[in-house]
Amino acid sequence: MIDPRTIFAGRGRVATLALLLILAMPTWAADGATQPPVPKPGDVLDTIYQIKGDGSSTYSIANGATATFWYGHRYDLKGKHYYTGFAYQTPDIYNKADEEKATAPDAKATITQGSFVLDASGKKWTALGGQPYLGEFGGGGKADEIDEKRQAQTYWTAAGDQVLAVPTVSTAAGGTDVTADDVFVLNHEDRSWKYVGNIGIGTDNGAGCSSSPSDGLPPCISSTATLEFVKPQSGDLPEIRTVPKGTMITGPGKTRTLTASDATTYRYDAKSEAYQEVKAH
Repeated sequence: MIDPRTIFAGRGRVATLALLLILAMPTWAADGATQPPVPKPGDVLDTIYQIKGDGSSTYSIANGATATFWYGHRYDLKGKHYYTGFAYQTPDIYNKADEEKATAPDAKATITQGSFVLDASGKKWTALGGQPYLGEFGGGGKADEIDEKRQAQTYWTAAGDQVLAVPTVSTAAGGTDVTADDVFVLNHEDRSWKYVGNIGIGTDNGAGCSSSPSDGLPPCISSTATLEFVKPQSGDLPEIRTVPKGTMITGPGKTRTLTASDATTYRYDAKSEAYQEVKAH
């Protein structure tokens, strides 16, 4: 790691800015040179299912289901470094009817996770255990794919829990790409996670649209949104606000430009244990 004292050997604004950048580096970046690689996907699955696989990121488990590594997340809590590997499990299959149901568009995948902590030496990850059920998400019996074009976002609550929004992308009927964020909450006391909903971000129907009404296809539209965590008016979990930009379909052959007035707010609902859209009165 760079010794900040060497920065003072420089002079002027460049040296000052360099020092500020180093001091602002997150713990992960500052310690990255000495930390071992995070656990492999196969290690995550082994921790969750207690089944020694072949080390790959996906393999068969019980009752005809398949487990697949989905997303990895690192975080710091109370001075320690943690890593959580999220995975998903396809529906159980016992017969032909189950096989058809398991791949239906509305068939959900079961979310699971395996967590690890970096030991005091900073050289070894130790498994803490796994959760076989955090909730259900996705479609067709699988999780939506991670959207590599966007970054995950986090928010620490006043109570010390973390909210994590993971960017995803899926393909709907007609070839429309749908972007969204799957949202999770970390309990800081026992480091358990729960799934709390899916937040829509945008759509792009470029694969199945036309600028000519005579083609019988919908008009072309494309949109995205900025996701914001907003301090709650009550409770501990933040409100989530999405501010869109782009275009949307308003009727047959008609589109319009999205503006800030189209922003949507979501609030955590304790009864359903998920984020729900706040309807305008």
